[in-house]
Amino acid sequence: MSGRLLSFPGQGSKVLLDRLQRWAANVSGFKDVSLIDRFTGTLEQPETIAACSNLLYSNWLTDNANQNSNGKTYVIGHSLGELNALNASVNGLAFGCKDIIEIASFRNQLMVEATQRYLEKCRITDDSFELWAVTNVRSKNLRKDLSAVLDSNITNSSVDKPCSIKLANDNAVNQCVITGLSNDIQKLVETCKMENLRHKFTKLDSPFSIPFHNINVLRSIQEPLYDFIWDTLKENGKHHFINEKVENGIFSNIDGKLTYQFDTALENFVAGSCNIVNFVDSCKNISSLSSVEKAYHFGPGTSIGKLIERNLKTCDISHNFID
Repeated sequence: MSGRLLSFPGQGSKVLLDRLQRWAANVSGFKDVSLIDRFTGTLEQPETIAACSNLLYSNWLTDNANQNSNGKTYVIGHSLGELNALNASVNGLAFGCKDIIEIASFRNQLMVEATQRYLEKCRITDDSFELWAVTNVRSKNLRKDLSAVLDSNITNSSVDKPCSIKLANDNAVNQCVITGLSNDIQKLVETCKMENLRHKFTKLDSPFSIPFHNINVLRSIQEPLYDFIWDTLKENGKHHFINEKVENGIFSNIDGKLTYQFDTALENFVAGSCNIVNFVDSCKNISSLSSVEKAYHFGPGTSIGKLIERNLKTCDISHNFID
């Protein structure tokens, strides 16, 4: 039996105005004028990114509900995208678009507040967190290479002032994303140049200056985020999913493993919101599923879909982009 993989992007994706206008003209889920007006004014907001992804999936699901009736479906999301993957694990029945908007917004708010508390606690007033992509085409394990540099204490950290740099995403064997205070990252860049490590550093947009997936900063968001999602399920009469198996197995960012338990997937999404995204491990486990022949990558954007395509380049899978 043939299987398929569905993927969803995180808040690093971008909603482009011309793309939004095209969706409004051609995709049934985007016919709500008030919703489109809201999206137009908040293109970079995580709730807009997550909601657009949800609507693209919902429209696709309506057209393809019975297309894979004889095969299995697997889902994966990158960072915030794991919320839409959780929903897709039960065929979109857990959360509506409004719920996705509210959960994504609340998650972001928790992160912003946790970051501010951390800066105040450490009395940091002249620095901010940044998000950087690191690549090295020659590396066979960039995560390990970067960890070795960070372990060498390049920022002269101490117990009172630990190094702020953390791995956020292990995206591919030769691509990672890090977060850290600007001064610490500049020290890392300088050290890598001095040691001729040939790592390429690219600063990424981070409108909220959040140290994504940094457990030292974001640990406190877990309980309120879980409670908010649980309350949303309960208010909508969907809390029964907590005790049920999902129809479509979900690969979790926190450990890369496949689960069929909704409660486990939910806990993994919450914990994964402040721990490294283990995308390499996830893709390794996907590659072991010989039944997967097609992949559908939902927007906004194609970056996560193309990342999965590169990670699965040795697999005989056709990749389709819904964007």
